[in-house]
Amino acid sequence: MHGGTDRYLAHKKRRPQAIRVDVELNQGLKVLQPGDHIAQVLDLCQARQILLDDSTAGHVHLLESLVRQFAQRLGWQPIISGVRLKVAKLHIFDDSEAAIALETGVWDTCLGP
Repeated sequence: MHGGTDRYLAHKKRRPQAIRVDVELNQGLKVLQPGDHIAQVLDLCQARQILLDDSTAGHVHLLESLVRQFAQRLGWQPIISGVRLKVAKLHIFDDSEAAIALETGVWDTCLGP
């Protein structure tokens, strides 16, 4: 049974595969100053660049590994307390896609009793 899987995986390694990444980044509960302050802003360009760099750095054997890598890198930003993401391989099958989701960090924020 694994022989067929190995041939399938070998075929997928030959060329880049299209993926879609959906990300939620939790900044936690913060006291926000009135007005616009750059220190309170999440750098979405930096988050996007992390995803682009990691997804084009080279072949990753397992989608789960790529998802973990994305979550770790995004979570290292000091303003981020939690990461939720889903990475889908868009053309892995002729009739469907496959996705892996992960949640890490702090998400349960209680505003009071």
